[in-house]
Amino acid sequence: MAPAGSTVTVFVSAGQHQRAVPDVVGEDVSAARSKIVNAGLNPVVKTDTTSTAPANTMVRQSPAAGTAVNSEGRHHLCLSRWHRGAGRDR
Repeated sequence: MAPAGSTVTVFVSAGQHQRAVPDVVGEDVSAARSKIVNAGLNPVVKTDTTSTAPANTMVRQSPAAGTAVNSEGRHHLCLSRWHRGAGRDR
């Protein structure tokens, strides 16, 4: 214990470094991954086989573009994966 009247130095955390999530909806998977990684985030790509968007196009993302997130956070992307026999003529 410090004696009464002593100087005490206190260090306050500035918190985790936050980054803005880039907008990747409409991008191809390669460009979307690059943007997410370059923003210091970890992309997690999931596939949507019901989307009518062109194959390998990002159709959704979470969190939304512009959201401030911790740099260790995961960024979920939903990739359109058109497949033969889906009734679409692409």
